[in-house]
Formats: sequence, structure tokens, C-alpha cells
Amino acid sequence: FDAFQDTHSVSRATKHETQKNSTLEMKMTAINYHSKKRNLHRTGQKSLYFIRSTITKIFVASLFSWFAFCTYKNIYEYFLRLEIMGIKSSRMTDSASLIIHKNNLSNALLGAIVADCATMPLHWIYDSNKLNESIVNEDKTACEFNAVPSCPFYSTKEFPGHYKVGQPSPYGEQLIGTYQLVQKIKANGKDLNGNTYAEGFKKWLSTYGGRKDSVSKAFEEKYEAGETYPNCGVDDDQAMSLYKAVIAFHEASSDNNELELESFVRFLQNNEMALASSQVLLHFLKATAAAPKDPLRNIFDRIKSKAPLILRDHLAFLDRNLHLGTRDFLVAWGEEFRPGAAYYVPISCHNPQALVRILHICLTASSFEEGVRTNILVGGDNASTAIGIGAVLGNHYGIPKGWIDKSIFLS
Repeated sequence: FDAFQDTHSVSRATKHETQKNSTLEMKMTAINYHSKKRNLHRTGQKSLYFIRSTITKIFVASLFSWFAFCTYKNIYEYFLRLEIMGIKSSRMTDSASLIIHKNNLSNALLGAIVADCATMPLHWIYDSNKLNESIVNEDKTACEFNAVPSCPFYSTKEFPGHYKVGQPSPYGEQLIGTYQLVQKIKANGKDLNGNTYAEGFKKWLSTYGGRKDSVSKAFEEKYEAGETYPNCGVDDDQAMSLYKAVIAFHEASSDNNELELESFVRFLQNNEMALASSQVLLHFLKATAAAPKDPLRNIFDRIKSKAPLILRDHLAFLDRNLHLGTRDFLVAWGEEFRPGAAYYVPISCHNPQALVRILHICLTASSFEEGVRTNILVGGDNASTAIGIGAVLGNHYGIPKGWIDKSIFLS
């Protein structure tokens, strides 16, 4: 009995100890569970805090970057303006030297530059569907200063400092650079002749950071090979010859303007069609200035018979087809004078099609705005032709102030 009682006591003690241990183990498990739960909660809070902190930092960094970008843009444009007063910064791009003061310009030269700036974002788009898709405004006729520069052959990314909305096209830059070249030659007391033009233009090209056309590149090669005027000029009929007429008209230096114009054209383009086209445009500009109240068609009727022989058939065709829209007219011109040529040839940068395009629009438009918009919507090389159209219509009708204000290379 004593042995049984001892055994039973040990058994009860063991059982009690087991229960006690089990209870303790349960309590410890509960404590561990709640501890882990608290740790997970704290970890979640830390993760949430980290996410919130990261988002805040990204937002602040983005806000700072935007502020820095806007500040840089304003400072950059401020330094562009300082160029007008002769104050230069070593950090300025070469494009800043293109700024000119609008008060120093005739309506013809001012109109040429403004029309080019208005056209630049939609320059060189030959596909009419692509052109229409590129126009941002719902009203597709309000296509000037298009908010998204869409030229397929150059961009501000390729040429930093150039070709933002409001800036000129490569043709406009060359117009402004050549105008400034003439002023420098005169200021230095040198003669205006083929060799001084060639020398100055070569220096300008060596500092120019925009898109160089094929004519300028070929000229550089010939000049560097030792060619002088007129052999340094390239046998090419493209429409950059037409801006020479605008500058010559602006200068209005003497009665022998035609002879001055010849060297002014031939130093770069030693080509008969290029020269003849610029002569007709200059003659038309002079005639409009002499009779500012006369309708442009009446003025054209008076001058067309005096055109160089090489252009008379083209001007007669223009006269017969003024009832057509400009694009339809150019298609008809191509069928008449370039049968079998590619569809883009009539709206390309060559003369005489560039000249007759300018004249057709000037003779059918009733305002500066209408003429520039029509030219943009024709497509193709509409920047070189915008220069001639802007010169004629700006001189005849005037230029809207809002358009001048959007042309940021004018002060």
C-alpha cells in the first residue's frame, strides 16, 4: 500500500508538472504570437512610411526639376534677348546671333521672317494626309506656329538651340544670316560684290549650328578648294535664291539693283533659273511698293512681259490658271512642264515651281494670314516659299502683331 501510495503520488506530481509546463508553453506561444504580430505591424508601418517617403521625395524632385527647367528656359531666352543690345555670353548658342530688331526692317523683310517662323513646324511634309495629322489645332486652317514641330528632316533634338516653335527654318536662318552679312560688309567699308559675299558667307557657315542644305555644303567644298566668284557658286536652281531678292529689295540701294542682285545670287548659286526667278520676285516687290493701292493682279499684269525669257512660258501658264487652287495649279504645272516626274516635284524647293507657287498664292490671297496658311497647307518645301509670300503680302497688306510676337528671333 505504501509503495502504491508513493507511486500514485509521483504520478500525480508528474501529471501536475506536465499540466503546469503545458500551461506555461501555451502562455509563451501566446506571447510569441502577439510579439510577432506587433513586429509585423511595426514592419508594415515602416514599409508604409518608406513608400510614402519615397513618393514624397520623387514628387519634390520632379517639382524641383520642372522649376529648374523653367528657370533655365527663361534665362536662356533672356540671354537671347541680350544679344540685341550687343551683350554676349560664352554659353550662348550660335543661333542667338540670328536675332534682329524688327524696327530696323521693312515690312517685306519682316514679313518674310515671320512667315518662315510661322511655317517652320510643318516644313517639308509632302504627304497631305501626314500634314493634316500633324496639325494640332482642330481648325486645320489655323496651321501657323503649329505647337508640335513635325518636320521629318530636322529637329531641335538634332540641332540644339534651333527649330523650336517660333524659330525660323534653315531657310529663314540663312536669310537672317545673309542679311546680317550684308550689314557687316557695309559697316566695314567693303564693296558689296561676289567675292565679299562669298568670303562672309563661308565664315558664317563655319559658325552655323543649324541644318546645312546641299547647296551650302557644295559651296563650302568649292570655296575651300580655292574657287572664287563666280566659280564658287553651285549650278543649282533651288529656292534659296529668292530670299536674295527680299534682301535686295530691303536694301533698295541703287538703280542698278539687278546687277547687284546678280552677284548676290551667283556667289552661291551660279545658275540661270535661280537668277531669273529672283529677278522676277524683286521686280514684283518693287512694283508693289511703287503702287501700294493697286491690286496685286494688276501689278502682275504690268510686269509679266518684262520677265526673263526663260520664265515667260511659266508665267503665262500661271496667268491662265489662277482660277485653280494652289495645289491643283502646281499639279497641273507638273503635268505641263515636268510630265512623268514624281508627285513631289511641283511642290519641291526648285525653281521655277517655287516662284510660280509664290506668285499664285500672292495673286489669290486677300491677306497676309490667308497667304501663309494656304502655302503651309500645300505642303512640301513651304518654308522657302513662305519667305517670298511673306515679303510680298507683308509689304502689301501688313503683318499681324500677334504673329510678330510669336517669332522669337525678333525683338
